[in-house]
Amino acid sequence: MLTINQRKNYLGIFFFLFLLGNSNIFTYAQTGIENPYSRFGLGEMSRSYNHPYMGSMGGVAYTVKKNSLINPFNPASYMGIDTLSFVFDIGATAEYYTLKDSKESTSGFAGNLSHLMFGFPCFKWWKTSIGILPMSSVNYSATTTSEDIGTTQNSSFKGEGGITKVYWGNAFHIWKGLSAGFNINFLFGDLEYMTSVYFPSEMESVASRFKESIYVTNFTGDLGIQYFTPIKDKYELGLGFTYAIPNGFKVKNTTYIYTYNQSFSGDNALDTVTYQTGKTSMRLPQSFGFGASFAEKNKWFVGADVTYTDWSTFHFADIKSYASDNTVRFSLGGEYTPNYMSSLYIARMSYRAGFHYEPNAMRIDNNAISDMGVHFGLTLPTRKRRSGINLSFEYGQYGTTDNNLVQKNYFKIGISLSTADIWFVKPKYD
Repeated sequence: MLTINQRKNYLGIFFFLFLLGNSNIFTYAQTGIENPYSRFGLGEMSRSYNHPYMGSMGGVAYTVKKNSLINPFNPASYMGIDTLSFVFDIGATAEYYTLKDSKESTSGFAGNLSHLMFGFPCFKWWKTSIGILPMSSVNYSATTTSEDIGTTQNSSFKGEGGITKVYWGNAFHIWKGLSAGFNINFLFGDLEYMTSVYFPSEMESVASRFKESIYVTNFTGDLGIQYFTPIKDKYELGLGFTYAIPNGFKVKNTTYIYTYNQSFSGDNALDTVTYQTGKTSMRLPQSFGFGASFAEKNKWFVGADVTYTDWSTFHFADIKSYASDNTVRFSLGGEYTPNYMSSLYIARMSYRAGFHYEPNAMRIDNNAISDMGVHFGLTLPTRKRRSGINLSFEYGQYGTTDNNLVQKNYFKIGISLSTADIWFVKPKYD
């Protein structure tokens, strides 16, 4: 007979399999947050600061290892899972954003799931994790207007979709304080890019539209190492390293060019000019990450991460990539817990803060597009000592209004539940 905790764990697995079979809820949810810069490269990439726990420390992740938290951004961290524990971690984010240029602005609100992950031990020296999370999203829309012999012509540009990542990760104990791990990632999703030319003052006029759909299904991999060493029996120094393996493969794409006319009831397709299906190449960039931390166990933690991504060999169909050859991202943050054993609830809470900065996230016409944000958050402990509700808050800025470019200001709220239950133990009474 199954124990109550085992029933919960099996229900969690069934829930994960259900979401995996209906994973469009991840893909479609991503498209709600508009970002004009998502038309470049793979779109707006999901970072470690999208996870509510790591995000509240500015995205510091490479040296984070906890027994009640799953950290897929360094697969070596799975060794933090207790030998008899089953860990469940689920989260979501919501964002209010404003887009503005030198003349006008607009705003919106959107939200999506940030992750769903499980972790458990195989052996004392081998821990594993399975999860699903968004990798990138595309969502932009823009319109330009021109006049020609008294006729107004509009050109609209729109993109939407996303790539979702399902991973299977493993971590291994190598030596005292040293662990190594890897993730095998399955990427899937579809991206749609559309350009339309139409005449708004002539509702019955013939307009034209170019539509390209790209379907991604393939595997990638990540490697990670963590090393922790005690200092004076009270403190701990941590080092972390990650490597995203570059990978080239084929993706399916469809090109559709057609004419249509406009009416008050909507657009009506007329003639198909071109309809082609085929495959095109995609090559992901390689990325290196390094992190260092200093901590007092169950008291405080301070860490810093640096991530270098080489975009020089990136290729994705005919989509314009980052004009800069590489990007460097910095994250700095920390956590403080007054007294995790205290009877006073507010003393058992954990408080976190941090920031991230990417000075050259991309380059448009020789203009550097920077990405920066300040973060803070906390963990609300539950009755189970190794479970908690993580809250994160972020205010960030992406881009600039100089040289007719667009700046995105946003405020993001994240929430996640991390819980660890004892598993693999037969109770004396059932």
